[in-house]
Amino acid sequence: MESKFITYLISLFTFLVTVELNAQLEEHDFKKVQIEIEGEIVYDANFITQDHQGFIWMSTNLGLIKYNGIEAKKYSNQVDGQEIPNEEIMCLFIDSKDDIWIGYKSGLSKYDPYCDCVKQFYSTAAIGATAEGVKGIAEDKNLDLWFGTENGELYLYSKQIDSIQRYFYRPSDPLDFYKTKIEELLVDRTNNLWIATVPLDSVTPKGLIRFNIDSGNIRQFLHDPNDSNSLVDNRISKIYEDRQGRILIGTYKSGFHIYNPRSEILKRISFNNDYPNKIHAPYSENSVLGDDPFVRIIHQDQHEGYWIGTTGKGINYFNSKTKTFKNYNFNLVNPQLLFAIYEDRQGNLWIGGIRGSGLYKADPMSRKYNLNTNFNNVSKTFESPYTPEIIWVTSFQQGLGKLNVKTNEITKYVRDKDNSNSIGHNWVRTAYQENSNTLWVGIGTGDEKGIGTGDGGVDRMDIEAETFEHFKLTRDDDGKDGFSYTPYFICEDSEGYLWVTGGKGGLFRSDKEKKVFKPFKHFKNHNQPNDMILNVVLKDSNGDLWASDFKDEGTLYLYDKDENTFNPYLKGFKMIDIQVDKKGWYLIGTWEKGLVHLNPKDGTYVQYSKADGLPSNDVIHLANGVDGIVWVGTRIGPAKFNIETGEISSLGLPKVRYNPGILRASDNRIYMGANDGLVSFYPNQVEGNPYAPQIEISDLLISERNYLTGKSTTNTLK
Repeated sequence: MESKFITYLISLFTFLVTVELNAQLEEHDFKKVQIEIEGEIVYDANFITQDHQGFIWMSTNLGLIKYNGIEAKKYSNQVDGQEIPNEEIMCLFIDSKDDIWIGYKSGLSKYDPYCDCVKQFYSTAAIGATAEGVKGIAEDKNLDLWFGTENGELYLYSKQIDSIQRYFYRPSDPLDFYKTKIEELLVDRTNNLWIATVPLDSVTPKGLIRFNIDSGNIRQFLHDPNDSNSLVDNRISKIYEDRQGRILIGTYKSGFHIYNPRSEILKRISFNNDYPNKIHAPYSENSVLGDDPFVRIIHQDQHEGYWIGTTGKGINYFNSKTKTFKNYNFNLVNPQLLFAIYEDRQGNLWIGGIRGSGLYKADPMSRKYNLNTNFNNVSKTFESPYTPEIIWVTSFQQGLGKLNVKTNEITKYVRDKDNSNSIGHNWVRTAYQENSNTLWVGIGTGDEKGIGTGDGGVDRMDIEAETFEHFKLTRDDDGKDGFSYTPYFICEDSEGYLWVTGGKGGLFRSDKEKKVFKPFKHFKNHNQPNDMILNVVLKDSNGDLWASDFKDEGTLYLYDKDENTFNPYLKGFKMIDIQVDKKGWYLIGTWEKGLVHLNPKDGTYVQYSKADGLPSNDVIHLANGVDGIVWVGTRIGPAKFNIETGEISSLGLPKVRYNPGILRASDNRIYMGANDGLVSFYPNQVEGNPYAPQIEISDLLISERNYLTGKSTTNTLK
């Protein structure tokens, strides 16, 4: 028999960290979560929570499911050893000991991790002759469990003595729940049990009840037509305690209220046309499936923002710090019946609804950056040194763009064949602003290998007049009559010369008046243009001029002004960018070989690659940050490099194809060009993920047998 390999199947799931978002980026990108189990899909989710191990538990149209971010498993309620598939779940609760409690029509059940199954804990028949489905569950400060039923019976389960007793059912009791549904239970930080009720018939309503478990004191909140701060409606649909200890209350008729326990004042929060951006519930007078719209979603997130949702009208988000407001309407075909919101420990927001509303998730990491799709195929970005609010955007096929970051005004300059003063080409690779009114633009269809179609050149733009003057980059020794090379980099030296790289066309230099561009042929041991592919020329912070040859393994050249020649400085690397750190060392971004940190005194260097944390070995540009941080742009995303420690951390931005160029603007925002648009973010919003990955072993397969459960994963021939 052939030997069998031991296979470990480990479910590893990590939920990304959220950060405090700038008001300008205060957008939550909700995406629909598709979960399929045994060929069936999840399209309803009305309770969502997370256990201590990180698993997300949901009640769905498929019943109770456990989700690890990749796969899901469904569970049936076991009553007397018999499974009841898809029994209706009425509530879901995880207590302080990580026990998972499920309220069913048939009673109270509990998840048993030893058998990985759900077993009935108490049946409705056992706890009361008239008891119907368990509707609300809460845990008090004694770690005892309270639960209420659909027909108004309230019970306390004492864990230490394993006993259950019923409350408020005798004629002498101060409360009764005759023909009243207990909709939800909440125990607040002072050990008050809040009981949300809904009358089942035309009986005297009970409204919202506060019962102090320690003292036995009771207070009742009801609608009073003569009090504008009483409950809008006696049908309570949601109760929630925020971080300040206030009780937030949702009712039918789009009712939203805040109770302050210090002042003991209840305040009704209604929509006000004079203050449309203040906190309130989405308001609607339209019925939803024949009933009044009710507030079902109330949540305060990690950054003290409030989420309030009304059936049929979506969810309002109120940022309590910036006082900004936004409505999220999921535009569902059926009336949107959003029933659940949950924020997991890493800040991901989950929203679930019924009647096919589905399951949604907002990953805050995806909103830590801005993607400006007004630009496509962005090559590089440059900030105007004379007008810092202006960002110049170069792109392939879409010409030159100008973005005013203060007004968000966008101007595009594209080729007009009938206008000789328009830009010379729609392929723009680079730009350099000489003064307040002169911008030099490199145009042409060249590629990374320095090959073009001969339609390149340099345009001088009169910024105020918005006109362009074209200059060709030609050689008399390449055998290509009239072939104009594509510029890849443009820089100006301390003496006022413009230097332009032309790929296989080599290097060009202007005269001081910048009216003529001629090939520069002074490279030690090299003749142009056949022996070199010069894609990069730039001036470092010391004023030194560098050029990079992409031929073969690559060579970095340093300009000697006295000899008027470029001398080989470092072989084996194709330099994209170079920075000088405070010690005088060179930090070199390379093509294909990562990041090089070089000591110019002895020529030694440290090389960093994907193995050290870089997203890609194609380092396409560098931008100095603060406190020894350098922002590294790579082909599949940016990374943060600490010069002192050598630590590299990837930022987790989407892995798309980024193009040459990373810019740190004067307002500290980072810009990178990508095929999908212009990406920008603030450094303090992308500090990485401080949460260590949480690993749980869900299956251990040995010789096709699950070691954890003892069950075979394959059919055995007999």
